Amino acid sequence: MPSTFFGLDIAYKGLTAANAALNTTANNIANVQTEGYSRQMVTQKASDPLRAYTTYGTLGSGVDTISIDRQRDQFYDVKMWENNTKMGEYEEKSYYMKQIEDLFTDDSTIKGFTSIYNEMYSAIEELAKNAGDATTKSQFLGYANNLAYYFNTVANQLSTIQLDINAEIKNKVDELNSYASEIASLNEQINVIEMTGAKANELRDQRDLIIDKLSMIVDVEVKETPIYDTNQPDRDTGATRCIVTIAGGQLLVDRGEYRQLECIARPHEKANNQSDALGLFDLAWANDDDARIEGYKLKYESGRITDEDLTRMMNNRALSEQDYLYIIGEKDRFKETFDLSSVQIGGQLQGLLAMRDGNNGENFKGTVSDIGVDANNKNTITIDVKHDYLKDLNKCTLPNNGGVITVGVMEYAYDSFEVLYDEDGEISEYRFTLSDKNPVQPVADRVNMEASVGDAINYQGVPYYQQQINEWCRTFAEAFNKIVAHEGYDDSKKPVDGYDHETDAVLFVANEATGDGQRSFTDSRSLAAGGTLSSNGDTYYYLTAANMTLNQKIMDDPMLLASHTGETTGREGYDIVKEMLDLRTNKEKMTFRGCSSGEFLQNILSDITLNANSANTFHASYENIGRVIDTQRLSISGVDTDEESLNLVEYQHAYNLASHMIQVLSEVYDRLINQTGV
Repeated sequence: MPSTFFGLDIAYKGLTAANAALNTTANNIANVQTEGYSRQMVTQKASDPLRAYTTYGTLGSGVDTISIDRQRDQFYDVKMWENNTKMGEYEEKSYYMKQIEDLFTDDSTIKGFTSIYNEMYSAIEELAKNAGDATTKSQFLGYANNLAYYFNTVANQLSTIQLDINAEIKNKVDELNSYASEIASLNEQINVIEMTGAKANELRDQRDLIIDKLSMIVDVEVKETPIYDTNQPDRDTGATRCIVTIAGGQLLVDRGEYRQLECIARPHEKANNQSDALGLFDLAWANDDDARIEGYKLKYESGRITDEDLTRMMNNRALSEQDYLYIIGEKDRFKETFDLSSVQIGGQLQGLLAMRDGNNGENFKGTVSDIGVDANNKNTITIDVKHDYLKDLNKCTLPNNGGVITVGVMEYAYDSFEVLYDEDGEISEYRFTLSDKNPVQPVADRVNMEASVGDAINYQGVPYYQQQINEWCRTFAEAFNKIVAHEGYDDSKKPVDGYDHETDAVLFVANEATGDGQRSFTDSRSLAAGGTLSSNGDTYYYLTAANMTLNQKIMDDPMLLASHTGETTGREGYDIVKEMLDLRTNKEKMTFRGCSSGEFLQNILSDITLNANSANTFHASYENIGRVIDTQRLSISGVDTDEESLNLVEYQHAYNLASHMIQVLSEVYDRLINQTGV
C-alpha cells in the first residue's frame, strides 16, 4: 500500500527526470561545435507500479531515468572509416603525382625534355653544315651536355621526392603509434567508468574521433564485445573488450594493450631498386620485452650467464629463439615485419608506399635453375627469367653494389651478378655471386624454387619513373655511341695520336660513384651472342639518368668528336652526323616503348597524366562520398540547434509541471496535516 506522501515522491521523480533532460540539452548545446561530439539523450521509463490491493490493482510510481545515451549509428562509422581509407590513399597519390608531373613540364616558361632535345638536334643540323669546325662541335657538345644535365636533375629531384615521401611515412607511423596509445588508454578509462553502471559517452566520442583520424592513415577494423563474469555469466559487468586491427587484420590495440610500429632504415645492400634513395624505411612491429627477459639481458651483458647457458635454456624451452636473439643483442633479426607490398594496408600509408616503392610490379623474379660454385669458390645461384623486361639489361633495376635475393622464404646476400645471353643475343639467365657473410648457403633443394629481389608494388611510383628515364638514357647512349665510336681527326686530317675509339670516341658515359673517373662501356660493345656481362664490368647497366654525362676528353677537345668515318672524306665530311640525325626518328637505330627517341616525353607524360587523373578523380569521388556519409551520420549524432531549442522548451514545461505538482501536493499536505488537526 503506498504511503501518504506517495504523490510527492512521484512528483519528485518527474522533477529530477526533467532536470536531467534539461542538463543534457544544455550539454548538447554547449558542444554544438565540438569535433566528434555525439548528441546525447536521456532514456526514461515508467517506474515499476505498486500493488494497491484494490479493484484497480496497481498504482503508477512515476518515472525512472535509466541512462544518458549518445546517439550514434555504428553502421555509418564503419562506412566512414572505409571511405577515409580510400580517400587517404588517393589524397597522397594525387599530391605526389602532381609533383612528378611538374618535373616533366615543358612549355614556354620551363624547358623540358622536348625543348632541350630539339635544341641538341638543331645543333646537329648546324654541325652537318660545318662538320669540321671546332666551334660548331663545341656548340653541339654544350647542347648535348644540357640533355645529360636535364636527366641528372630529373633523377635527383625524383630521389628528393622519394625521400620526402619516406619522411612522411615516418610521420604517419608516429601518428599511428600515438593514436594506438590513446585508444588503449581510453579503453581502460571507459571500462573503469562503465563497470559502475554509468555511460562514458564523452570518452567513447574521443575514441571514435581518434579512429576516424586513424582510418585516414591505414585500414581500420574495430570489434567490441562484452566481458562476462565466468562465475556469474548472467551478470552484466559493464566492461567491454575493444580490439582494433589495421592493414587487413594486424592487431594494433587489445583493451589496454597496444603495439607500436618502428621505422628501420634499409641498409644499402638491401635496396629494392638501383636508383632508390639511401635510408628508405622498412616497417616492423616493435618488440615488447618483459622484465624477465630484460633481467636475463642484464645478466648476459654482465657476464653472469653465458652463451652456453642461454642455448641450454632455449633447448629446454625456458627461452624462445626470439628472446634469445634479443638477449644477445640481435633484436632486429626477429622483429615481426610489416608487409609493405600488401594491398590491404590502405589509407595514406598505402598511397605513400605506392608512390615511394611503386615499380609497376616489375621487380626481379624468376626460378632457380642451378646452385653452384664459381671459379673463385664463391657460391652462386642461377635464375631463369621469363618476363620480357628482364631480358634487356637496359631495363635492369637490380642494385649496383649487391643486394639480397629471396629464394622461397630464405634470404641470401649477393655481391654481384652476371647476365647470360643465349644464342639469339637475348638474356636467358642471371647468375648471382653470393656473399661470404651469409650464415647459411643455399643447397640443391633450392632448385626450381621461386626467387625474387625486392617486392612487386603494382603502381607506377618513383622507382618506375626512375627506371623509365634510366632505360631511355641507356638505350640512347648506346645507340649514339655506336654511331660516333670512330677515329677522331686533327686539323691536318690525321688520326689523333694515342686515340682509342673504343674508349675515347664514345660521347655519353657515366660518372663513377666515387672519384673523377668515367665509364665508357667497352664490355657492352664487345658482347657476342652466347656471352655474359658482369654487373661489375663496363656495361650500360652502370649508366643511369643520375650519372649520365659527356666524355671529358671530347669536352676538352671537341675535334675528337668524329663527324666522318675516314680520312678520305675530309674535314667537312659528315656521314656520321647524318647517322646522328637519323637516330632521331629511325626506330631501327633506337626505339623506346615502340616509339622513336624523340617521343620519350609523350610516353612518360601518358603514364603520368593517366595516374594523376586517376588519383584526382578517385580522391574527389571519395571526398564527395565522405561528405554524404558525414551528413547521414550527423543527422543521427550531430547537434541540431533548432531541435535542441524545442527540447529546451519541452523539458522546461515538464520541469515546471513537476514543480507545480509538488506545490499542489504541499498545499494538500498542509491542509491535511496542519489545518485538519489529524
